[in-house]
Amino acid sequence: MYLDERSNVLLKEILRHPNISNAKLQEKFGLTRRQVDYSFQKVNQWLEEQAYPKIHRSANGRFVVEPDLFQLVEKKDEWGGGRSVYLV
Repeated sequence: MYLDERSNVLLKEILRHPNISNAKLQEKFGLTRRQVDYSFQKVNQWLEEQAYPKIHRSANGRFVVEPDLFQLVEKKDEWGGGRSVYLV
C-alpha cells in the first residue's frame, strides 16, 4: 500500500506540527472533517503495515504522535508510481 497525495501531505504536516488541530488542518488544506478523518484512517493503516504506532486524536481535536514517528523521512516509493511516501 502507498499513501495518496492528500494523506501524504497531512502526515507530513502532522510530523512538522504535532500540536495542530483537526480544524486547522481543515482550514489550511480546504478539507472537510470527513476528508481529514478518511485520510488519517489511510495513514494509520499504512503506519500499521510498516509496524509503526498509529496517530491518535485527543478529545480536544489534537493529534497524539508517538516519538517513533518522527524518524520517518520522505522518500520516493518505487511501487507507488513515483509518488512520495514515508519510509525509514
